[in-house]
Amino acid sequence: MKTWMRKIWAVAILPAFAVAAQDVDLYNNMTSPSSGYVLDLPNGQTVGQQIFLANNYLDYPTLGNGITFSIVYYSLDASFSGDVTADVQFYLNDGPTVSGYNSPDTLFYDSGPFTLQTPQSALGSGSDAAVLSFSQADLYSDALTNLNPSMPMPSNFTVCMTITGLEGSDEVGLPLGSAPTVGYNYGDYWFNNNGNDWELLEGTVPIKVRIEVDIPEPSTLCLAAVGAALLAGFARRRRQ
Repeated sequence: MKTWMRKIWAVAILPAFAVAAQDVDLYNNMTSPSSGYVLDLPNGQTVGQQIFLANNYLDYPTLGNGITFSIVYYSLDASFSGDVTADVQFYLNDGPTVSGYNSPDTLFYDSGPFTLQTPQSALGSGSDAAVLSFSQADLYSDALTNLNPSMPMPSNFTVCMTITGLEGSDEVGLPLGSAPTVGYNYGDYWFNNNGNDWELLEGTVPIKVRIEVDIPEPSTLCLAAVGAALLAGFARRRRQ
């Protein structure tokens, strides 16, 4: 089975990805060095990778914890010829065994198809990679297949992307990074051709993904408490 992996000769230019002090990573290889390879995404064929969250996922027992998900995609096209759409899905690996591993089966998040811009269209000339981010509001939007906030936080799952609408020389891929700095993965890829059975493709390097949760910043909580105390004191002064 062809793995659609090829060498990137041009260096991917990634936008700056600011991390707020209150963000806690459960999985992250966005900051790891690029491998110099990209995994091409064929039309209508789902490609994904199983990721394993760091042990601190146990501190966030359900999905209702301000999750933000990000994935990097790649294209050298200035614009697409076709009406290109992307669909991002999360699967639990609770399906039939394939090559000794449980395949993706239970779908617990689906973005639904959305129009995909080229990185150059989104970020400007010279950009060949961009970040797709799904915030808490996006993940729980009524327009999407909702995450269940009370669902237990899974220790691992498969992140998939499906591209449709590619025409002519249109191309989209997933840049491959080094080992994650938080969490881990096997490096293999799951592949599904238009709803057929899953296949496990050999690989050694991971796609660039990040899973994080937002927690209240201690300094913000302290400031709020001080502010409330000052307001209460001011109110007492006015009553005296």
